[in-house]
Amino acid sequence: MSAEVENSQLLGETLQLSFRKASTNFEQKEAVSKFLQPHYEKTSHPKVPDFPLNCEWINSTRPLSIHRDLKGKLVLLDFFTYCCINCMHILPELKALEDKYSVEEGLVVIGVHYAKFTNEKQLKNVTSAVKRYDIRHAVVNDSEGAIWDSFQVHCWPTLVVIGPESEYLFSLQGEGHLKLLDCFIQHALASMKEKNLIKSHSLPQISITDELKSHNVLSFPGKVTSFSSAEGNLLAIGDTGHNRIIVTDDRGTIKHLIGKGEPGLKDGNFENSQFHSPQGVIFQNESTLFVADTENHAIREVDLKEKTVKTVAGTGKQGNDMSGGKLWCQQELSSPWDLCFGKNTNVLLIAMAGTHQIWALYLSDDENLFKKGRKGECKVIAGSGREENRNNCYPHAAAFAQPSGLSYCDERNSIFIADSESSSVRELNLETGKVTGVAGGNRNPSDLFAFGDNDGSGSDIRLQHPLGVVWHASQKKLYVADSYNHKIKIVSLQDSSCSSMKFPSKLDEPGGLCVLKDDLVIADTNNHCIKVYDLSNLEVSELSVTEPQQLNENSTEHEKNVNISKNGGQIRVSAKLHTPTAVCFNEEAPAFWNIKLTDTETNEQLFKMRVKLSLESDFAVDIPKYSGKPTIKVFLNGSAYFCKEDTCFPSDINLLVNVHYADEETENQSCDFSYHVKEV
Repeated sequence: MSAEVENSQLLGETLQLSFRKASTNFEQKEAVSKFLQPHYEKTSHPKVPDFPLNCEWINSTRPLSIHRDLKGKLVLLDFFTYCCINCMHILPELKALEDKYSVEEGLVVIGVHYAKFTNEKQLKNVTSAVKRYDIRHAVVNDSEGAIWDSFQVHCWPTLVVIGPESEYLFSLQGEGHLKLLDCFIQHALASMKEKNLIKSHSLPQISITDELKSHNVLSFPGKVTSFSSAEGNLLAIGDTGHNRIIVTDDRGTIKHLIGKGEPGLKDGNFENSQFHSPQGVIFQNESTLFVADTENHAIREVDLKEKTVKTVAGTGKQGNDMSGGKLWCQQELSSPWDLCFGKNTNVLLIAMAGTHQIWALYLSDDENLFKKGRKGECKVIAGSGREENRNNCYPHAAAFAQPSGLSYCDERNSIFIADSESSSVRELNLETGKVTGVAGGNRNPSDLFAFGDNDGSGSDIRLQHPLGVVWHASQKKLYVADSYNHKIKIVSLQDSSCSSMKFPSKLDEPGGLCVLKDDLVIADTNNHCIKVYDLSNLEVSELSVTEPQQLNENSTEHEKNVNISKNGGQIRVSAKLHTPTAVCFNEEAPAFWNIKLTDTETNEQLFKMRVKLSLESDFAVDIPKYSGKPTIKVFLNGSAYFCKEDTCFPSDINLLVNVHYADEETENQSCDFSYHVKEV
C-alpha cells in the first residue's frame, strides 16, 4: 500500500496545482476530468486498508467498514485532533459539503481522530469535543494511531479521498480546500453515477449533539471575566455551546442574557443578536463588554446600558492576513480566542489563535504601547505567524502556537499568554515588545510536543494544552488553567516554581479564569459550570447561575415588549419551534395560530386573525392607530400536533407581545420567539 499512498499524495499536489491554474469553472471541471480519466482506464484498483475492528466510534450505532458499508460511496476521511485550530477551521467546510451532497447521493464524511495530547486519546474527551464542535458525521477514535499509520498521514489536518471501490484517490494537507473539493465531488459523483459505481444506501449514523438540549443553563463555557465597582460585582461568561454571553452578579443571578442562542452573526438588541461559539470576554468599563466571537472571526462590542451588540472588527469570514492594518470591520481575522486590556483601555489585545499571533484593536489613537496605532486600526503586534514556541527580543521575530488565554500584569506592564499548542505560558512586555518564556514548553522552538504534568520549577515544568491564565495582583501569583491535565496550577515568578491546586471534585478541561475579590473564578468547560475557589479559606463552590423566568425559553408563556408609532404600524412575528429528540411535527394535522389584539384596560377584543402554524412561522400583525390606550396586548395562541413513533399528542403554545405606543417614528417592529415543545 505504501506506493499507492505516496502516489496519491503526489496526485493530490498535482490536482491542487492544476486547479489553481484554472481561471474558469470550465477549466476547473477539465482539471478534475483529466485527473479522473486515467483512474477509470484501470481495470482494477488496490484497496485501502479497512478500519481496525477494535476502534471506538462516535455518531454511529456500530463500527463501519470501508470495504462493506462504504463500498459504492465517495468517502472523505478527515484526520484531525480536537485541540488543533486548523482542524477546527475545516469543520465548516466539511459541513458545507455534507449539506450539499448527502450520504444517499454518494458522499460520506468520516472523522478520524488521532490525538496529539494524551488527554485527547480518551473516548469521553473526544465525545465532548464532538458535541462542542457540533460534528454530525461519524467519528472513529484512532487512539493508537493504527489508521493514521496505515494511511501514512504526517500532519493535522489531512484529508483523504477514497473512491467507490475502496480505492485511494488522493490526499490534501492543511485547510482551505473547499472550492477544490466541491468541484471534485460534484463532477466525480456525476461521472461515477454514469458508470453505476455509486450506491444510494444510508448508513447507521446518529448525532450525539442532540443530547446537548439539556436543562443546564451553561453549555461548554469557555471564558469568564469580572468587573468590580461601588455598585457591585459583575461576571461575564462566554456561554460557548449556547452561542451567547451571560452577565451575572457575584451570586450568579443573571443580569443580561445576550444573544438568541442560535449560531450566526447578527448585530442588534440582546434578544435578536447572534454569536457563534464566543470565547473571550472583557469589560472595558461597567457598561461596555467586548467579545471574541471565535467562529465568526470577529470582535463584538456589547453596550449593557443600551442593550445592543455591534461588530467592531472582522468581516465574519476567516482570513489569513498575518499583518493587519485595516480599520474596524474591514480587517479580516482568524479565530480570536481571548481578549484583555493593557495599561489603559484604549487598546484591546487579542489572542489570535488562527494565525498564532497577538493582535491589537486600537479603540482610539494610542502611543503607550510599544507599537503605536490609530483609532480603528487592527493589526499584529507580536508573532511571525509561524506555529512555534520561539521567544525573542523582537516581537515580530517571536512565534506562538495557538495562543488561547491572556491576562494583564500592571506592575510588569506585560501580558501573560497561555500558549496552548506549545503547552507553555509566555510573557509579552508591552513597553519593549520582548517575548519570554514563563513556564512549560521546550527550548527547541519547533518542538510542540513537550507536554506532560509536572510541577517542579524552571525548565522541568510541564503543562498540557493550557487555555487560560490570570494574574492575581495582590498575591503576585499567576494562575494557569492547565486544561488537558484538568488542573489549575500556580506559578510563582519569584522562584519560577509551579504547584497544583487541590480540588474536592475533578475539573474537566477548564478553559478560562478570572479573579473577583478574594475568589478565583473558573470556567469548568466540560462540566458546563462556573466554579468559585475562595482563596482566603480554600473552599470551592459552584456558582449557581440562575435564569430569570422571563428569560427561560422553556417557560409556558413567552412575553415580548415592543414600541410602535402612535400612527400604528406592523409587527413581524417569527416563531421557531424546537422539538425533543425523536419527536416530529405532524404536518397533516390541523395547526394554526389564533391571534387576538386586546385592550389592556377593558379586555375588549380589538382584532383577531388566524394563520397557519409550522415549525418556523413568519407572519405580520397590523397594529391600529393610538386611541388613548398606551398599551395593547397581542395574544398568539398556537395549536398543533406532534408525534413520537406511533403516538401523537396535542400542544398548546402561548406567546404574548405587549405593544407600547411611543412618540418615536417606529412603524415596524419584529419579534423573534424560540419555543421548546414539551414531550407529553
